[in-house]
Amino acid sequence: MMKTYSYWVIEAKKGEIRESNLKEEKDYSLVKTLLSGISTGTEKLVGKRNVPSSAYNFMSVPYMEGNFDLPIKYGYSLVGVPLSGKYKGLRTFIMHPHQTLFYASDSDLLVLPDEISNEAAILIPYLETALNAIWDAKLRQKESVAIVGGGNLGIFVGFVLKSMDIKFSLIEKSYKRYRKILNLKWITSTYKESSDLGQTFDVIFNTSGSSEGLQKSLDIGGFESRVIDLSWYGSTNVNLNLGESFHWNRKKIISSQVSHVAAPKRISVSKDERLKQVLDLLRDPVLNKFGRCEIEFKNLPGFMHQLYANKDVGWSPIIHYERNS
Repeated sequence: MMKTYSYWVIEAKKGEIRESNLKEEKDYSLVKTLLSGISTGTEKLVGKRNVPSSAYNFMSVPYMEGNFDLPIKYGYSLVGVPLSGKYKGLRTFIMHPHQTLFYASDSDLLVLPDEISNEAAILIPYLETALNAIWDAKLRQKESVAIVGGGNLGIFVGFVLKSMDIKFSLIEKSYKRYRKILNLKWITSTYKESSDLGQTFDVIFNTSGSSEGLQKSLDIGGFESRVIDLSWYGSTNVNLNLGESFHWNRKKIISSQVSHVAAPKRISVSKDERLKQVLDLLRDPVLNKFGRCEIEFKNLPGFMHQLYANKDVGWSPIIHYERNS
């Protein structure tokens, strides 16, 4: 019987790699993992046991094992090569936890075009989320746009906006991250503090994952401005001051989440068509390398411990598997 190894969160803020026997599943393909990606915001909340019970069903992902009360095997961005089945030998993307070898339904495997690298492919969930949020914003011509937060979602919202030739300003309070953002080719207008802007905005994307970021997004909004909130806060309370300009300036907070196609596009665009647009975006070679950290799968528990401790682990870390075999 074959052995497989997978990453499990075994208790709050602690994970380990577990060995298990891989049982053959009829009509499923055997897949060998090349790379997987970490959704730093979501996986931090899962690893810290900050998923509220009301969200358990909503937050469940394909091929997950265990539950959010822990232990749990979780994750959802992986590139692998099927060793059997109709896609044998091809590079494929799948939503799957961090695991070296597994069986998967062919219907869950997406064959990757040659022009899309493995490193870019694990960004698919981020680009889908970013594109969906921009659709939720219903941007109009000549509207001023800002992004609050230069983490994964912030820089990818910026990437999609740039692909549409939409100008924007990005605000990032961390000086270390701010300096890194200056090197991103698709972001040209960056500020460390909102006080440096000297203007208000019509549309603000909050990707900060914090109450402070959401408050800042509201504060820099002008008359009838729209804040598109991509942050998911888990069981953390969000505190806002709505007693000042929020009401008299008729500001709006709009939640954006990727599981449904944004309402303005839902009738005309399917999830498959949205994915096709994302794949077109991922052909841009600038997404292959842009300051992401790379780690070995065997070192994942220690790396995730840093994430759970709220350390900045960089943009969309890349986990390598093939170099461990």
